Amino acid sequence: MEPIYNELKLERLISKSIVQAFIEGDIPMPAGREAERILGVESHIRNDAARCSHGSVQAEGTLMLNILCLDAQEQPFDVHASTRYNHSIPLENVQEGMDAEITPQLYDLRTDLRDRRVHVEAVAELNTLVRDDEPLETLADVVGAGELYKRYNETDLSKCRELGSTSLRVHETLSAPGAAHVLRANINPHISEVKLAENGLDISGTLYVSVLYENGEAALIQLNERLPFEQFMQVELDATCGDISIRPELKDYSVGISAAEGMLDLDANLELFAACITKEQLKTLEDFYSLDGSVNCLQQETELLMPIMNVSELCPIIENLKIPEQLPQSGRVVYTSFRPVVLNLFDDNGKLALNALLITEVVYATAEGALFKFSEDMPAKCTLDVPFSSEAIVALNPLEVRANGTGRMLNVEYLLEVLARTFIMEQLTLAAGAEETEAKPRESGIMVALAPEGDTVWNIAKRFRVTPEQLLGWNEGLVEPIREGTEILVLSRPGKKRRPS
Repeated sequence: MEPIYNELKLERLISKSIVQAFIEGDIPMPAGREAERILGVESHIRNDAARCSHGSVQAEGTLMLNILCLDAQEQPFDVHASTRYNHSIPLENVQEGMDAEITPQLYDLRTDLRDRRVHVEAVAELNTLVRDDEPLETLADVVGAGELYKRYNETDLSKCRELGSTSLRVHETLSAPGAAHVLRANINPHISEVKLAENGLDISGTLYVSVLYENGEAALIQLNERLPFEQFMQVELDATCGDISIRPELKDYSVGISAAEGMLDLDANLELFAACITKEQLKTLEDFYSLDGSVNCLQQETELLMPIMNVSELCPIIENLKIPEQLPQSGRVVYTSFRPVVLNLFDDNGKLALNALLITEVVYATAEGALFKFSEDMPAKCTLDVPFSSEAIVALNPLEVRANGTGRMLNVEYLLEVLARTFIMEQLTLAAGAEETEAKPRESGIMVALAPEGDTVWNIAKRFRVTPEQLLGWNEGLVEPIREGTEILVLSRPGKKRRPS
């Protein structure tokens, strides 16, 4: 007997988890500035590294903050700072060299002034997937072992394939009447359309720009702009490539006062990464047996997490926010920001949907010009135009928020980008090896077996060392799934094909 092996490169799911990590730090004030109070905080979290070791994944990331402060003279200034996190995630079956992917989400954020510093406490949720694509040795065939009855898997295999990237620079001038000083600027890119073109892809998108600046009268103004962009990317596609997606990454940007009066200069550099999902059919040996029982199949189970689609959809939401009773009424809204948090995913009439919290901060000025802030956690729901999948990773990107109103009630318009990746979990049984055993004679005569729950024609035939065709011949009308307790007739003489009358 000679087993013949081959190596399969399958991306196998090793482990997954969602854990919380505590982040704490102290941020010093800029030289010569001392904050009397904090008006608002914008945050962004990213995971920078994920290293696998025996039984755990080490996550390293950065929490970036823009902190709007007021000094003793009620003059605003912005502090740009960051703090690091390092968190160990215990996971079974994880080994060094495996690939870990961590999607972080900022769940809670608290800031307060302590001894000329901003003290930060935050809780991040780390959604972790560990996969292994090292070649897996499996059994392809066995020669020299006589006649074997073999069973094969036919699996529709899907993988995510990187297609390449291209760089894009956007330069625009923005109208900002009276602009004297830029306090902060945020740019969020969104891909709206991808079209197949000759030798590549035509990509369309929008930069959502938010700028907080002071005018010549020391009043704070928030500017929101939408800047469209287009880019051609040269890529090579083949017939296996479907569901093409583009991931934009903002590399660097600047927004400053222009030489032209009442204008701002914007420069942004983006990298656009293209990927597609490839599909192919994989045929593998699952099981085999011999009628004399001289060869036994050794099996192994593996779990594949295969991508279905990558989705980017917009979710607009309109809400009314009420200023708390202990605060004065609004004369005008100065600045609004929000941080979305995914609470849970659910099936909405067959569509993938989510519940979220929009953690909103509003800075407003009274009729007399005094600045106040308040926060509100607004519940929200988004339903995507994609089928529901219990295996999905969803992230929310805050693209834009606009608020207006006077008095005690404000109108707020949110625009979210929902980024979703859906997967299918596939259990795969593979023949891992073969061992020789002592041949045993079959029991003679007529036997009647009662099928246990979940039994199959193949399993019964293998157990009694007959062929599946013989078993079906002796039991007319036998179909799967076999009901528990079904009587199965097994004959000792293979030539007899029918149940005796």
